[in-house]
Amino acid sequence: MQSAVNEAWSKLNKLATDLNILGVLDGNQRKLAENARNAFITVPTERRGRIYKLFLHEVLRASSAGAVLVCAIGLGKNRIADDLSPDDCTSLLPLIKESDALNHSTVTSLAIGCGIPRSLQDIPPTLSQTVAVKRSRKPKKSSANNPLRSGRNVTEVPASSSTTLNEFWENASLEGISRVFKQRLCDEIRRVNVQGELKAAVTTAFPTWAGPIDCLISLEVSKSSVDWLALALFGVQVKLIDGIQHFITKSGFSLVVPHTEATMKGAPDEAIDDVFGLEILTAIAENPIRKRELEMGMLVTECVSMILVENGAIINLALNLHRGAKIQEKLYT
Repeated sequence: MQSAVNEAWSKLNKLATDLNILGVLDGNQRKLAENARNAFITVPTERRGRIYKLFLHEVLRASSAGAVLVCAIGLGKNRIADDLSPDDCTSLLPLIKESDALNHSTVTSLAIGCGIPRSLQDIPPTLSQTVAVKRSRKPKKSSANNPLRSGRNVTEVPASSSTTLNEFWENASLEGISRVFKQRLCDEIRRVNVQGELKAAVTTAFPTWAGPIDCLISLEVSKSSVDWLALALFGVQVKLIDGIQHFITKSGFSLVVPHTEATMKGAPDEAIDDVFGLEILTAIAENPIRKRELEMGMLVTECVSMILVENGAIINLALNLHRGAKIQEKLYT
């Protein structure tokens, strides 16, 4: 066994033993646990985050939430991504699976208390579809020399932000989105500047873990499009009153959401066709999740969701694997 694996395993085993005795997390440990929880509900935008998320999913698939907690605290994202090779991570998995300490009821209870799911099957579709990307740079306004129309927000991102793993693709070409989506929606997708070339803020993921999603496409859209999309997809008006979001249905029912982020889900087929087009509607209709919804008598689908964020919204589409792969080819070529 490699020295890196020996060292990592020794640290994990000791940490698990200590946590099972103490039965409590300190402040820093709780923060690391929350980072692990967030890893399950976001699509990562950088290399370390992708490797970290894939490893945590493999740990959860093979063992327990408690093991995820111990790995998150004992190793952390940077060590998992930078210090351990893929072979090291693979060698750790059977040790983690067979460990009584890492899968003890005490650390498992601590993990669940921090929001780490008990199993991959316990991650609800609304969470596993959630993409909440927080950009560290403020969007730059378009200038006279910018080929975008005046007022369009452009985010600068380095070339290294493009994915290096086959499971994720980021920043679709402008020609690609025009081949897939209707023009009105294309106009509202945010632009990013990658080495001087304008791209569209569209992420495509093909999760390798044993979750319910085969293909997930996420679009970042402008703030000005929120009212249109909320009404067109979900039949809901969104109003901001005194800093608090109000969701008003066609029947007049109003829901007050005091948080800065909120998720809407449940779109009918005709709305999906109107906003995204027939290709996306078909890819959703052939998704196993949608087929299960129809068996349950659900007329609207949770395969379409929209997360309201400070500078706009993120739309998530869960698609059939094979149709999603064809759409991915159009978006990024």
